[in-house]
Amino acid sequence: MILFKNQTMVDEWKSAYKWASVRLAVLAGMIATYIATYPDQFAQIVEHLPTWAKPLVPIVTVALPIYLRLTQKDSTKA
Repeated sequence: MILFKNQTMVDEWKSAYKWASVRLAVLAGMIATYIATYPDQFAQIVEHLPTWAKPLVPIVTVALPIYLRLTQKDSTKA
């Protein structure tokens, strides 16, 4: 595909499971699966959020993985 023509893997790709951004992506996938399977229950959960917090959900969903990926700790030290 032309999108991936000049792409290379990061050096430490084998330790990707340790990255917080990858873990968050897995959690987001699990939540998306829950939403697709039980949309009515998810709507009830969202209704319990305060009105000021509802618009923040998509912002946090996008910003948190980006922040975690950009501030990734050195996974070789531990």
